[in-house]
Amino acid sequence: LGAMESALISMPAEKINESQIDRLLGDFQRQSPTLPSFSLEPHLDQINSIFDGSTVEEIVDKLKADGSDWARKQLTLLEKMSPTSLQVTFRQLTQGARLSFKDVFTMEYRLTQRFVEDNDFFEGCRASQSTQIV
Repeated sequence: LGAMESALISMPAEKINESQIDRLLGDFQRQSPTLPSFSLEPHLDQINSIFDGSTVEEIVDKLKADGSDWARKQLTLLEKMSPTSLQVTFRQLTQGARLSFKDVFTMEYRLTQRFVEDNDFFEGCRASQSTQIV
């Protein structure tokens, strides 16, 4: 993992794109065939069909319609989250997929600055610490 991290960090900025990263990760996977399988692999078809929704509400509806144990668990997790944070994160992911690396990090920085301007973020952190399941 250390070698993979070093290889990712040392990639020239002009070569950082999805296909280059996929290629590099594939090279490391071929060198280490004993890596454990991806824990969500049994659910990839569900993930791809449910989370391709164009809104958070559509994703929630698809989870409800799926009805499997896995979908119900995901729905329970989402229902515990801040609705505002879900909407912001969804928009961040959908817009970020179309942005350059530089623009994604500019967006990320601006979001962090905006979130710490008011008390909601800090209150959410406090509340999540007091309700953690051990």
